Amino acid sequence: MGTLLVPPLGEFWFFVLMCIIAMTSAVVYLVFLKNHFSPSFLFVTPGIRMTDDIANDQVRTMTPVEAIKSGSSHLVIGRPITQSKDPSKTLEKIYLEINRS
Repeated sequence: MGTLLVPPLGEFWFFVLMCIIAMTSAVVYLVFLKNHFSPSFLFVTPGIRMTDDIANDQVRTMTPVEAIKSGSSHLVIGRPITQSKDPSKTLEKIYLEINRS
């Protein structure tokens, strides 16, 4: 594991951050963060899209499978489900994609 540098926000806030058990993080930062936090740490990842989805306002997106393989423990999949014409079918598609991998 590499050296963990104290961020510029100061030691107090750094140690507060270290006591947190979960973090919301874009998928692009997961590999780095997984190497610097406990294996029991929870990573909540927004910006999850299926390959054929429109990204909308999300710049850094990944599929559910890519996010899980990168270390995400919880996925936030909002618009692809809530804006779907058939939310149940969309959920089933996500479930099947995750379980095929």
